[in-house]
Amino acid sequence: MSNKLKTLLSLDVRPSKSVLMYHYCSSNSFWSIVEGQAIWLSDIFKMNDYSELTWGRDVFLGVINANRHAFSCDFIASIEKIVLEIDDYVRPFIASFSAEGDLMSQWRLYADDARGFSLGIKAIEACDHWGIRLKKVLYDKEKQKHLVQNSLIELFNGWIAIDENIPALIDVVSEFAIDLCALKNPAFFEEREYRVVRLTTVLQNAEEGLFSDHGGHTSEHGVVPPIPVQVRFPEKDEIFYVSLPIDPQQHGTVIGKVLLGSKNEMKPTDVETKLKELGYSKFSVGLSAATYR
Repeated sequence: MSNKLKTLLSLDVRPSKSVLMYHYCSSNSFWSIVEGQAIWLSDIFKMNDYSELTWGRDVFLGVINANRHAFSCDFIASIEKIVLEIDDYVRPFIASFSAEGDLMSQWRLYADDARGFSLGIKAIEACDHWGIRLKKVLYDKEKQKHLVQNSLIELFNGWIAIDENIPALIDVVSEFAIDLCALKNPAFFEEREYRVVRLTTVLQNAEEGLFSDHGGHTSEHGVVPPIPVQVRFPEKDEIFYVSLPIDPQQHGTVIGKVLLGSKNEMKPTDVETKLKELGYSKFSVGLSAATYR
């Protein structure tokens, strides 16, 4: 795509080495992640915000309806069909991180009411080795509409250039449909979310399971192997997920910083010692600045 207009692709993140992204979690989840060296990516439709993917689609439909005069009827019909039916073929599995490591709202919601941890992962490690796409979530609705409109303009120009060859456009539009998951309800703006996305295929044969992971690629085009799709049943719900290795290169440097919540009873020195025993290095451990009890 052209660089003249900002599109949904501008939300793809290629972070500098100093950027950390924080995962707020309970003590049990924290130790499960660092001891097992893996983090769960779950079906996007099972996340806390029920509109995780539908929000972006609603923005898309609003932009389409407001600009029908700018596109051909065939283009609109084709792109609406692909975007609205993509769930039958592809499902994003995601994990949520924050650009901020010490937010009161996140401690309360996701870290066992500040009894847990904020785990700072080096974002460049995720981009380079996890075989995922890293998206910076956009909350401003006017900017969302602007990016979607620009994306549609470029897709339409491509449609014309390839003489309305639908098969040639399906892959590009499918990527656009998935990129809509980087748009989120403005009510959640404080989260400043980084979204780790891994695409799974929806299987048509129920005997084979519901989803299949096909792996990914490193930043240097190396192959990241597939991960078995598993299922858990919290509170009688059914949630499919993949257990993604956080340190596949076994460098021990994927963690940049760890913060303990204000109600966490562990000592930072004890956490530091245990992490070093697990093979991690080049990280810091501290306490939340929030005076929340």
